[in-house]
This record gives sequence, C-alpha cells and structure tokens, in this order.
Amino acid sequence: LLISGTYLAGSVLDTEGENLPQSIDPGNANPDVSTNGLQVFASEPSLRPLSSLGISPRAITPNGDLSNDRAEISFGVLQVERASVSVEIWDTSGRKVREVFSGELARGMYTRVWDGTDDMGELVQPGVYVCRVVVRTGSGTLEGAELLCVAY
Repeated sequence: LLISGTYLAGSVLDTEGENLPQSIDPGNANPDVSTNGLQVFASEPSLRPLSSLGISPRAITPNGDLSNDRAEISFGVLQVERASVSVEIWDTSGRKVREVFSGELARGMYTRVWDGTDDMGELVQPGVYVCRVVVRTGSGTLEGAELLCVAY
C-alpha cells in the first residue's frame, strides 16, 4: 500500500537574488487558485520499499574478542504501512546458512545483527557470504544483496 498524506516542508528561493529562502505555508497565496494543497506524483519505478541497505563492518571476525565480532545489517522499509521482511545469509554455493530475521515490519529504518553463526548456532567457515534482504508487499517483492566476509 502506498503511503499518502505525507507531510512535505518546502521553501522557495531566488537563486539570483540576495534574499533568504521563504517557507511555503498553507493557505491561499493566490486568490485565482482554488486549492490549498500540493500534490506530488511519482512514477512506479521510483517507488522502492527497500532502501539504504548497508553492512558494517563488511568483514567480521567472530572470535569472541569483541572486535568486529558481528555485522550490523541496516535497511529501510519505505512507501508501505507494513511489509513482510526477511534478512538471510547465503554462502557462495547458494546455500542459505542463516535466517537473521523474518517477520512483519512497519515503515522505518532497521538494523539486524549477524554474529557469524549458522541456523544451528555454529560458527560459519571463513569466506565470502551474501546478505540478502527481501521485502514483500501487496504489489510485489523487492530484494537487495550485499557481500560480507568472515575471517579468523
């Protein structure tokens, strides 16, 4: 579901003048215009429910020394009230080794943590892994992926 009714703040500025920007306030600024609103239209390709996927650090060393022992996976869920989201870790052979998160999320920014273990709680082998975030909405599915490394 597309979120409508989002509040937008704005200002206008004459780039060739010396005046400061003027805020856009509600009300009839021009008596010849009968509306008091602003509409913003976006084409469908610009509506992305998954945003700002990032991993920090990109290389983890889950050896218990409290330095780079885990990866923080951050992402945004946008444009929808709620979405089904999964965060998964895959090895390069195409095998899912860990489901970090699976559930419903409201729109917002999120961080989930991977500690370098598989679904059985065992440390994974050193190597390159793919973090995959999947957002399922009523209008479709969007996926994002980032690489991360595990070393000991």
